[in-house]
Amino acid sequence: MSGTSGGGWSSSTAGSMRFHAISEINNRTPKRFDPPRDEAGKRQKISDFFGQSVFDFTKMEEKLPKAIFNKLIASIQIGKKLESDVADVVAKTVKEWAMSKGVTHYTH
Repeated sequence: MSGTSGGGWSSSTAGSMRFHAISEINNRTPKRFDPPRDEAGKRQKISDFFGQSVFDFTKMEEKLPKAIFNKLIASIQIGKKLESDVADVVAKTVKEWAMSKGVTHYTH
């Protein structure tokens, strides 16, 4: 495209888009984060809740059948090929775990 800059946009259009984006950023109201609270209403330390919604090794071992867990760990640690039937069980288990935590969207 002649008369355009790298991505196919004219330089005036790209400049206008950049100006608009910067203007939007500068005019946004910061979102406030209110960390979770305990039963007494006291704010929890971040270290008390950070990572609680991660399907980590501990949760894998709790939720997966032992043979599937062992095959998954072998794949992760030594690079052994993950069999499709094992991958299917892992995917189903992760989905069920995530849904039990109230997810509304799931992707991988």
